[in-house]
Amino acid sequence: MQSNVTGRKYRIFIAEPMGPPPEGGYPVLYSLDANATFGTLAEAIRLQSRTPRGIPSALIVGIGFESDSPIVSDERFYNFTEFAADDELPVRPNGMKWPETGGIEVFLTFIEHQLKPAVEKQYAVNRSKQALFGHSLGGFFTLYTLFTRPHVFQRYIAASPSVWWKNHVLYKRWEEGEIRSQQNEQRKELRLYVGSEEKPSMVQDARELYAFLKEHTEVLETTFNEIEGEGHVSVLPTLISPLLRFVSE
Repeated sequence: MQSNVTGRKYRIFIAEPMGPPPEGGYPVLYSLDANATFGTLAEAIRLQSRTPRGIPSALIVGIGFESDSPIVSDERFYNFTEFAADDELPVRPNGMKWPETGGIEVFLTFIEHQLKPAVEKQYAVNRSKQALFGHSLGGFFTLYTLFTRPHVFQRYIAASPSVWWKNHVLYKRWEEGEIRSQQNEQRKELRLYVGSEEKPSMVQDARELYAFLKEHTEVLETTFNEIEGEGHVSVLPTLISPLLRFVSE
């Protein structure tokens, strides 16, 4: 799909459930970084939703990029982040210049106003059971969406989120968006994950964010899992099953 806002192109992956939709339509999961995650999610829901004791099936919509690489760094930095000046970011581990940043609002607009209507036109979707999943910078995007446009999804999954981006600007976005969250009729649900073997700062950021958010149960139901023995990438396979149960329950 090509964005009507920016002209950028995205590769959309869709796993359609094998059975007929339930009353009210399928739950749906929108997953970022689909080049890396879609295959695992599609196969997992296909196996785990088998009757008679499987979980309810769900539609999986992966949002990826036109690349054969599982991680498309330049596109991720643009689409998943707020603009950040050099003095608002740490020195990169490889010492190189940061890629272009700042496309988060136009990417979110593409998802809300172009991709989602197209999916809902083609498939029977339960609009009250829609979830967004992102990892790392995608986790930042997921939290940004929850804090600034909480109406777009009902359930949010942020794995190893880059809370550090732009001097922890997500806390500012929460303060700006909290009133809108309170005005929303349905309390949102958030699942936070981090691996115990990730960078200490990543683990600490996730712990502190959870401690902050759990004080706001009137607008947000938050759970946190620190997965023992897993790192920044290896954490992903361990959360697939609980993620799918959360999406389809």
